[in-house]
Amino acid sequence: MVTNQTKKAVVAICCALISQWALANDAITQARVLFDAGRAKDAFLLLEPIESAHAGDPVFDLVFAISAIEIGQYTRAVFALERV
Repeated sequence: MVTNQTKKAVVAICCALISQWALANDAITQARVLFDAGRAKDAFLLLEPIESAHAGDPVFDLVFAISAIEIGQYTRAVFALERV
């Protein structure tokens, strides 16, 4: 039998995961806007702090890699592309 406390814990975990996904999605959207405006370095700097948390997300890795290539961070770009 699932207790009420267990249900609350599951809901809390789901909320935390959804909020992290939303934050990453917002950062990716912002990075794409920056990149499209010719500000690849700003896009890279926006995504770099959250790389370890979102590495493996193909959309994140692709935007991160393209931004990294534009600013000459080729090794970082290769690692991100390998994850894609």
